[in-house]
Amino acid sequence: MLTKNPRIVKILFFAVAVGLLIFLSVRILFSPTVEFFMQRTSSFVFETAGRLILKMANFSIDGQESRRLREENSRLLLGSAEVEILRKENNEFRKAAGLSESLGKNVLAVSPAGFFRLFGNEILVINLGRESGIRSGDIVFTEDKVYVGRVLMAGEGTAEVLLASSPYEVFDVVFSTSGVSARAKGRAGGEFTIDFVPNEILIAPEEFVGILPKNAHWPQGLILGRVFDKGTVAGGIFKEVSAVHLFNPSQPPPIFVILLGR
Repeated sequence: MLTKNPRIVKILFFAVAVGLLIFLSVRILFSPTVEFFMQRTSSFVFETAGRLILKMANFSIDGQESRRLREENSRLLLGSAEVEILRKENNEFRKAAGLSESLGKNVLAVSPAGFFRLFGNEILVINLGRESGIRSGDIVFTEDKVYVGRVLMAGEGTAEVLLASSPYEVFDVVFSTSGVSARAKGRAGGEFTIDFVPNEILIAPEEFVGILPKNAHWPQGLILGRVFDKGTVAGGIFKEVSAVHLFNPSQPPPIFVILLGR
């Protein structure tokens, strides 16, 4: 049937020829492009992978070096801190030895280990206890001869110090400028009420108040506080004055304990 229709045969032959031509053209023209594209793609992938591997290796090396440097820096800082602590402790021990010699009593350098309030009382915890000879009633003071308080209880490794500004703590005191004697009572919060101050006595602003030697167990007495309110008349003869304790438990300076009678 096909042979009987030359026109159809020609059309089929032409279609086959065109299809073959298109196939060969695509093969010839685009095959290099596809291969080139594949080569470029594979080259980019391998190059990127190489860079990533190199970066990861460098990162690992840099990370290890950085960690080593940080650890070395930490060791140096700890070493410096230990040296500074030892230097400070040695300095305080020397001060304690000098105080012991001048007072004729044993004096220990101690460090604050905590602070709390109990029923209004203000209690400082120190880092030495009865194993060091500390007993109830021993006096605690600063290197500037500020009276801190008295040992309330001594345990193993620690002791509790009742601060002078605790309620019901009472002292015979003297004003530094006038030399007038009076009585100081703790009222918590680091403050004191000083009564039996004669009305005619002028109290200087921020005048210091000291504890008389018989209370302080110190030949020259100790400093207790500083006036912040010169007082009002409490009766016909006396007035009350307010003072603040010169010891701050939140920022304590070096402190010492006098071992009384030992």
